[in-house]
Amino acid sequence: MGLLSESREGQIQELIDSSEKNVSLVKRTWIHRGGIVGRWIQPQNIDDLKDTAIYLYRKGAQFLTIGYTSNMYLKNTYNVDYVLDTRKVKFLSKIDANTIECACGLPIKVLVEYCIKNGYQGFEGMIDLPGTVAGAVVNNSGCFGCIIEDRLLSIQLLTPSGDVEVIPKMDLMFSFRNSALKVGKLQGVILSVRFDISKRQLPSDLIKIAQSNHEKRKSSQDSPAFNLGTTVNTSGGYVGIRGLILRVLRRILARLPMDNLKAQSIINLIACALFGCISVNKYISKHRMSCFIWKDNNADMMFNKYMLMMNRLFSSCSQEIEIKE
Repeated sequence: MGLLSESREGQIQELIDSSEKNVSLVKRTWIHRGGIVGRWIQPQNIDDLKDTAIYLYRKGAQFLTIGYTSNMYLKNTYNVDYVLDTRKVKFLSKIDANTIECACGLPIKVLVEYCIKNGYQGFEGMIDLPGTVAGAVVNNSGCFGCIIEDRLLSIQLLTPSGDVEVIPKMDLMFSFRNSALKVGKLQGVILSVRFDISKRQLPSDLIKIAQSNHEKRKSSQDSPAFNLGTTVNTSGGYVGIRGLILRVLRRILARLPMDNLKAQSIINLIACALFGCISVNKYISKHRMSCFIWKDNNADMMFNKYMLMMNRLFSSCSQEIEIKE
């Protein structure tokens, strides 16, 4: 177990004691959900983050490390003793000609804008992704052909033993919107991340590509408010009689003079009707059935019905968001 000096332990205890008490997660999380946090701790730098995590691990305390929670559904039944809020830990520095390092709490948008401005290719598709760099690593986030795993070199991870380890990309076991960290095969607190910036392109070209991606995202996705992005991955396709009905309906709608938004709205409504849960339709994105919207207080109850429907409708329906309950 990592050790702290007596004076350092005293400093961390003061940091914890001065932090906010009994904080409502409803007021702090992306979709305004969650229970109560005993102490909301917001370290101002990477050393405070690391040493606070070591202190909590050594005490055997229950704590949750978060950024913007833009991919995390904390149910109202979820209470936790401590939250480590990483959003103030956000440096970015160039290590050498082909490597940059950034802190866990750096907004992914800041990383992307920096790379575009300097002509570092492979980040321009993620221009509008919400959340922090660490959150993007855990979820292997990506958009418009740019995926975190493609440019990532390694992470610096504080393990539950209190040791700081450099974990190379291959050990993160990346797959589509998944990683060893997300499924719990690796545990700990991400401190910093290193990326490969060896692929170059004219900044002016990357700016144009990013702007185009921005416009496409605006027209094809919902506002980020009250949703966590893609809720489930439905790449397996429809199954069963109800799935067959929807497949035929989709083909018919494709031949009509109708925009995609209206066609998807009809598909969503019919799917809910086939499963006897019309009330769920209000909470499904009109852009894509795979996105759920927490638009009011009834959304939590409807989410369970939504997941039941999606798991029965698609042959493969894997959860993309992280759920705490």
